[in-house]
Amino acid sequence: YSFCTLLGGGGPMSERRVTPGDADCAHKYQTNLVVNSKYTLWSFIPLNIYEQFGRPLNLYFLLIAMLQLISIIAPVNPLSTIIPLVFAFSLTAIKEGLDDRERHREDAKFNSRKYEVIHEGVLRPIESQEIRVGDIVKVRKGDEIPCDLFLLKSSDEDGLAYIRTDNLDGEIDLKPRNCVEGLVVDNVFAFRGTIVCGHPDQKLYTFNSRLEMPDGSSHTVSSMQLLLQSCFLQNTDWVYGVAVYTGSDTKCGQNKQDPPIKWAGVDRQVSHYAIFVFIFQLTIAFSMGIAGNVVLDTKAKDAWYLHLGGTKAYEYLVIPMRFFLLTSVMIPISFKVIIDVSKYYISLVIGWDITMFDPDIDAPKGSPAKANSTALAEDLGQIKCILTDKTGTLTDNIMEFKACSLNGEICGGGHGTVFNPSISPFDMGGFDSRKDAPFMLFAKVLALCHSVALEDGELAASSPDEEALVKAAARMRVRFTARTKNVITIDNDGAEETYDILHTMEFNSDRKMMSLLLRQQMTGQIILLSKGADDKLIARMEGGGEAITLLGKHLSTFASAGLRTLVLGHRTVAEDVYEKWAARLDTAQKVTGDKRDEEVQKVYDTLEFGLKLVGATAIEDKLQDGVPETISKLREAGINFWMLTGDKFETAKQISRSCGLWTAGETLVTLTYESDTQLQTDLKKLLDKVQAGDSPGFGSTVNEQYGTFSVTNPTSYEDTLTQDSGVGSTSSRKVQNRKKKRKRVTGGDPQN
Repeated sequence: YSFCTLLGGGGPMSERRVTPGDADCAHKYQTNLVVNSKYTLWSFIPLNIYEQFGRPLNLYFLLIAMLQLISIIAPVNPLSTIIPLVFAFSLTAIKEGLDDRERHREDAKFNSRKYEVIHEGVLRPIESQEIRVGDIVKVRKGDEIPCDLFLLKSSDEDGLAYIRTDNLDGEIDLKPRNCVEGLVVDNVFAFRGTIVCGHPDQKLYTFNSRLEMPDGSSHTVSSMQLLLQSCFLQNTDWVYGVAVYTGSDTKCGQNKQDPPIKWAGVDRQVSHYAIFVFIFQLTIAFSMGIAGNVVLDTKAKDAWYLHLGGTKAYEYLVIPMRFFLLTSVMIPISFKVIIDVSKYYISLVIGWDITMFDPDIDAPKGSPAKANSTALAEDLGQIKCILTDKTGTLTDNIMEFKACSLNGEICGGGHGTVFNPSISPFDMGGFDSRKDAPFMLFAKVLALCHSVALEDGELAASSPDEEALVKAAARMRVRFTARTKNVITIDNDGAEETYDILHTMEFNSDRKMMSLLLRQQMTGQIILLSKGADDKLIARMEGGGEAITLLGKHLSTFASAGLRTLVLGHRTVAEDVYEKWAARLDTAQKVTGDKRDEEVQKVYDTLEFGLKLVGATAIEDKLQDGVPETISKLREAGINFWMLTGDKFETAKQISRSCGLWTAGETLVTLTYESDTQLQTDLKKLLDKVQAGDSPGFGSTVNEQYGTFSVTNPTSYEDTLTQDSGVGSTSSRKVQNRKKKRKRVTGGDPQN
């Protein structure tokens, strides 16, 4: 790729220039051939032999077979070793070949899919593997996107498109994408703009580029205009896109790794044993060989029939080798054959197991369990640790609005054992503009500040949280009714309100918040609505005082009930302030490369401050059926269980308790740390005490052996890792935002 770019004259090495219809551009870069298989027809035999002889046990058998070819030292026919060895190697090769054949079939299925591409002014169907950089591709609703496409035109009149990214990140919620703002493409067949983008990289959600038009104008391009390979087009009839990255150059391709050479635990153990036995054999062989030669030179000196007839050095080499071959039965060749046959049989049994049959997959036929690798099946019984996400894995990922903090009070219910609200946000009667102003503002923020769209009257949200909040607003009689690219409309208790969308400040994992800058059409007033994580929003609030103190208490109450929380804020923006801010934002968005996001965020920060508190929401994400029982069984099997969550620590603690990761009778030890080194030191001290049967100094241990540790980083509420079960197990650990702060280790009684 780099070689082609150098010779192609396509611009500096930091840029890729893609122009539709440019033949040089099409042949300069990768084809769209997707290869996930491990072997080819020509590489299979040499690569498989290399992999097999990378294992000490196989090298041992090869050495034995080679020595038996030397007739003077071989006590048996060499075929007795060579034939079983060839059979064992062939069996392993056949197993690997069958596994890789499935990968080839999947590759062929993807590469042969038909897509419509504009060639010489005509829309023609071609196979996915024939798509080249610069081709304008038409993708229809429900189709998988064949390569990374720059979104040129959509069937939606506002240029919107929705993709499902579960093949990339496991999220089934729809992600919105939109055409370049201000760009109108009436005739895609005649489009000749140039997309200037960077080299292929692994950053799925970064595409800081620009679009240069023949008339000299330039437009900013971001990840919102990029349709990624392996995603599916949904809720959009069709889109046209320019292929910017193809084949292994796509974002998905850049994140792929070559299939690793995997060893099962049994194979590793056998290899260690083989090395030990080999050394033991050598020791015996040379000891007995030396002893044999000493006997020949002394007591059997006259036994002419025992002498080999060669030099002394020759005899001293041959006799030890004979002893080595005689002791080779310590690791019989049949051992390898039995292991390989057993591995294949175990993989078949997994598919035959009726208790692992799932009738919901590929209904109505259902689907049995499938062993993707016949070489690793026995490792299922060797698992010692399981790591899992919380949302959508342990939970249903179906969010339900449960409560809120509003005007200094908790509103909502459903968790009476934790808090006892006296007000329901869903039962307030008619609105009174003075008495119920806080409720009205709260509901309006929920109905307006989101990225939800309406498709055939149904909500299409990028996350279940947003859908739950919009539905909650509707129950408060502030209903989201319409959205276009630049306008959003709500029904406020029977009165229609329309707002111009001036700018959307998207949510991402770094910002942990989103904001919407709106202008109310009736009054012309500009307002900024924000929602996000409490640590982000509270830091941007105007002042502090009792309202923030009460909010903190309410958030802790919600977290203790296992609810997910968001804080809401708003502010008004003067017209002149907005105009100056918009100019700075336009300048920042024209920055190319990795610095664009940093510059844009700096501009965002100049507006997202001085917010006034609106309230906070509390959403419930229920556990899936059978989760506590499943985790209990895993713990009984001696498996350590880790749960990863971005929730607050109190929420993570409550959810982990609901899951059965720890119980009320167990001790929860909290470790707050700043560095991995300090964490490892503190954990080792605790583990030593627990394993010695002593109290770790944080309260009594459970059953005098088992305890639960919680490891956190004090700089953030986010990214908490929770584990339990086993000696010195850990229940939560912060893994990001490791800034310089005071180290602390806390703990106490079973309630701490």
